[in-house]
Amino acid sequence: MDATLNMVVFAEDTAVLDLSMRRLAQHTRDEDLRLALWVNGSSKAVKDYCRDLADAWPGTRLYFSRNIGHPNALDELMSRCETRYFVCFDMDSFPIADGWLDDLKSRIDAGASASGVIEGASGKRNKWGEYVHPSCMMFDMAEFESLKHPRHGLRFGGFSPVRADCGEMITVRIIKTGRQYDGWRYTHCHFPGELDWGFRYYGGYWCHIWMVSRLCAERRWHGKRGAEWIYGLYGATPDRYKELLGGFIDEMGEGVPRAF
Repeated sequence: MDATLNMVVFAEDTAVLDLSMRRLAQHTRDEDLRLALWVNGSSKAVKDYCRDLADAWPGTRLYFSRNIGHPNALDELMSRCETRYFVCFDMDSFPIADGWLDDLKSRIDAGASASGVIEGASGKRNKWGEYVHPSCMMFDMAEFESLKHPRHGLRFGGFSPVRADCGEMITVRIIKTGRQYDGWRYTHCHFPGELDWGFRYYGGYWCHIWMVSRLCAERRWHGKRGAEWIYGLYGATPDRYKELLGGFIDEMGEGVPRAF
């Protein structure tokens, strides 16, 4: 398959990233994907992990930079994509079944401009109620070129997250130009233990442990006060949250997450 899978890495530790990469390797054939990683101001341990991963996964493209932000890093990866299909996913999401890549491609080949996981609208600019979220998103590069606004272009970066999530305006542009998107909708799941929040899985193919990336990059993204707010949402102290997250990673094993 002529596809590049693109991930922006901004972690402090390797726990969630390793879960994601192991699930990717389990449910994807090496020959199906070129892997491209943009390491966005991460810790030394994470950088070393990514170097080892690049050695183990044939044809991996590896880029290191200061923290330029998630959407801007996706734009950098998109500008370097040399394959027909551009696939992106977050470092706290991963496949849970074989066939996920073929399913996304079949939706593109059937006429969708983008395919992936479907989330509810987050920004004021999106009045259509949902969009394809870049925690798992695929599009044909030629189709993406045709979607560009004549003056503003089309990119992941450049929009306030309050007004539009990363990738949301791509879906808006798809709708405005009379095209279609397609993908998997989610089922809510709980973390093991007492955490107030949880995670989602999509169509039997994909899992997203949303907000976990904030644990991995708490001070780089949010600083001390932001980290306290994030932990408050989860209803756990930082140490207890890390313990429960470890329990979740162990519980995932080879199984499919349990719904509420």
